[in-house]
Order: sequence, then structure tokens, then C-alpha cells
Amino acid sequence: MPVETDQTDLSVSPSDLQEVARLRFANMLRALFPEASDAEVARACAAYLGCSPKTVERWLALETGASFEAVFALGCRFGVFRTAELLTLGQSRHSVMALIGRRVFRARR
Repeated sequence: MPVETDQTDLSVSPSDLQEVARLRFANMLRALFPEASDAEVARACAAYLGCSPKTVERWLALETGASFEAVFALGCRFGVFRTAELLTLGQSRHSVMALIGRRVFRARR
């Protein structure tokens, strides 16, 4: 039995993808600690991940991107479904990729 594959073109520019990934991850960090300041978020995440608070501050400021290991570790800590919801804002993959392609991802910041 042939396997159906999705043939939708979901290609995006690397710079657009980088910007979206950084923004969504920063929003995820803040959502995980909704009452905390960025400095408090940085301290809490740094303690859990074993990195410096300055590293987390750079993620929050969108200056650098987090490693996959950091995203994975936080996903494991806070739950895969909660993490996926925060990273996609509850949208389907097609919706997310379409937004990246149209560069309107900042609208839901």
C-alpha cells in the first residue's frame, strides 16, 4: 500500500526561520514563568539547563538562538504538548510555515 506524503512546499529562508525560532523560544521561556521578570526567567532556566543566566538573557533578547539540546531539555521538563503549544501558538505546521513564508510572524508576539 503506497504511503501518502504531503507535497506542500514548506521551504522558507534560513533568516526568516531563525527569527521565528528565536522569537517563539523567548516567548516560550516567558510563558513557562508568567509572573517572572526576564532576569528571574534567566536565573531559573540557567539553573535547570546548567548554563549562565547571561546566555538565557541573550535568548530572551533574540540576540542568539538556543541549542536544540536546550529546547529539548525544557520540552522534557515542561511537557512536549505544552512546549509544542507554546512554540506553534496552537497553529498547525502549515499555518506556521505559511506565516514564516509571508513574514507576518511578529503579529502574534
